[in-house]
Amino acid sequence: MKANATIINSHFKNYEMSKIFRAINTDNISMITGSILTITDCLDKIWSDDRIFPYYPQERMCNTFKVISKSFGSRIEKDFKESDVWQSQFSRVRSKLNECMKLCTEWKAGMRDLTKINWK
Repeated sequence: MKANATIINSHFKNYEMSKIFRAINTDNISMITGSILTITDCLDKIWSDDRIFPYYPQERMCNTFKVISKSFGSRIEKDFKESDVWQSQFSRVRSKLNECMKLCTEWKAGMRDLTKINWK
């Protein structure tokens, strides 16, 4: 188990996941959206690494998806709490909504690709 943890940790380090997760609370939404491919690549490496035995459990990967999804949701919620959407210009609110929708769409597409295509 310790060997597995070391391998998983090395994947997180190689993809600089700690930096990405810290940035979720500080970067703008478009920067976070740009990190989704890196996150999905890292998760794919962990899932398919044959040095990890027993294999990374499906339940744990589902939990990882939920944790990341909740982080994105919290970030979006924080963005809207900090801005006054009722008093802001419509164009600014629409732009913010579009950025948030893009984040959600990209994350959903990444998870679909991993679970339906890569990990059949």
